[in-house]
Amino acid sequence: MISDAELLKLVMERYPEQPSAFIIEQFALFKAGLIQANNKLAVMDAEELVAEPVNPEEPVQESADAPVSAAAPKKKFTKRNLVVRPEEAISEEAVVCCLCGRSFQNLTAKHLLSHGISVDEYKKLCGYAPEQKLICGNLLEKLQENVQKAQRSREQKLTGEHLK
Repeated sequence: MISDAELLKLVMERYPEQPSAFIIEQFALFKAGLIQANNKLAVMDAEELVAEPVNPEEPVQESADAPVSAAAPKKKFTKRNLVVRPEEAISEEAVVCCLCGRSFQNLTAKHLLSHGISVDEYKKLCGYAPEQKLICGNLLEKLQENVQKAQRSREQKLTGEHLK
């Protein structure tokens, strides 16, 4: 798995002229995408391990009884399922999952998938705007500072100030 530092570097190289808020948003999107891709790969690997061994000499027969899709149905959540009020869930110190009450610095797509819900569905359920970040204020501030430091460092390297 790619490290957060490597991912941030890639995002900053891809969007060199963008403000730090945009870079942090893109970092979060890429990070969520990587997590989802890794989860899908893990599921595919697990399915391969469980699959019956195939004898290459026997012809493959399709069963009419076999289900077309093995995907489990998603659970439908309502506001009644929430154990924490959404307006109180995001603070400077933590983000609390409204479905289970656990506290995090960053509420990830992986955690929400453990409940069988996507980030977009969670935001709709909680009444959050689509651009709402599921990250505590302290971590967001720290990420913004890191992006700004990296941008200043890159600018210094480009202008040759680091040689003085």
